Amino acid sequence: MQILSADLRRPLPIEATTSRAASRPPFEAWGALGTIGAAFFLLGLIDIGLGWYPAAFGNLEWEFGTISGTLNALAIPMLGLYLLLASAIARSDRRAARIACVLMGLVLAGLVVLGAIYLTVVPVALKAVAGSPLVLLGMKKGIAKAITLGLADCGLLAAGIAKGWRVPTPV
Repeated sequence: MQILSADLRRPLPIEATTSRAASRPPFEAWGALGTIGAAFFLLGLIDIGLGWYPAAFGNLEWEFGTISGTLNALAIPMLGLYLLLASAIARSDRRAARIACVLMGLVLAGLVVLGAIYLTVVPVALKAVAGSPLVLLGMKKGIAKAITLGLADCGLLAAGIAKGWRVPTPV
């Protein structure tokens, strides 16, 4: 009794392989990018947190410098959040996308609070260096940079939240 015919013993052509096996490597790659994104986010937050320790709220110079430093260092954690979100979207992982959106929302809320504090400190900082035109120019450039970074980061976070919250559940 012959179980296999001669036609069935030949290897299957590449086109006949399942698409599930072909899609596995990209799925794993997106998962790896999500892991890297989570690491960037956590390590970036640790870096920022070390700048805030020891806290000296009430000291206007400390508040100005620390908030400016936070805005400068926020690129790495935001990159991490976006990698995490991109990974979730590519894998249609609604739960991971929602987690990334909540984290983005917390960072956005923190930026709004920091922006309010920063705007109250800016006039005092400008007044403190009014006697030196060169230092005043440097201070104005730093303030313009901080405000630009803060507004751009807020816009990027809001866009990420809007995009990530609409991730459909896989079919």
